Amino acid sequence: MKSTPEKLPVLALWSDVLRQMIRHRAELFSISLPLLSLITIFIAAHKLYPYSDDSVTEGILVLAVMLLFIVLTVLAAVRCHNLFIRGPDTLQNLGLFRSIGTEESYALNFVLVGFCASMVGMIFSIPLFISGTALTKLFAVESSDVLPPMYFGSQALILYVGTRYSLLLPAVATGNKRMGLGLAWRMSAGNSLSLFVAVNSVPLLVHVLCTFIPDNHLVLKVVQMILHGGAAFWGVAVLSVSYHYLSAALPTDKPA
Repeated sequence: MKSTPEKLPVLALWSDVLRQMIRHRAELFSISLPLLSLITIFIAAHKLYPYSDDSVTEGILVLAVMLLFIVLTVLAAVRCHNLFIRGPDTLQNLGLFRSIGTEESYALNFVLVGFCASMVGMIFSIPLFISGTALTKLFAVESSDVLPPMYFGSQALILYVGTRYSLLLPAVATGNKRMGLGLAWRMSAGNSLSLFVAVNSVPLLVHVLCTFIPDNHLVLKVVQMILHGGAAFWGVAVLSVSYHYLSAALPTDKPA
């Protein structure tokens, strides 16, 4: 077994993902259709009927939509991972809502990855903010000049840790039961920054771009939704291909 994987070729990886997205555009549309329909209907209904006399009923409806959104998101993510790692044959005869079989484990591990990344970020962020507060008092510096960079630094740290741990997700989605957080972390050793850039650059860029798009019109809200959704699918696809590439250094843990 190789001790260190080859460097992750970010540009070549992006090019491969783009080619696969174009080649599998029909499958991607099928995967995203339930989510697109749900979000479009919800946005349109909220715009057309913004107020309700029954806040309890409205709250229950919003909760139901959120739960359905989570279920459809997990279904879409698992299918997307399988599409880019195992090929389109794994999605044949599934229909819109039929499970592949790894969705429950995927959802639990997604929560685990987020929790662990947040805990690591919190551990390092607390002394960072304490030292920042001390600096503002010692040197009479405005807290508005010190705390925001520290906040963004802590968020970047959480995203960095989460990205490395998230290599567990495509493994779980494709039925690889040997993967764990420790192995996911070791798999990205030597490629952590490349993985961070590869997975997060486009979604972050789209997020910044969407802040400049007004959301006071239904069409603009749908445009934002499509951009965010496309960026999310891109991130899942890049993570899948990155896992497939890096797992070559771990022959006993190749995707199923």
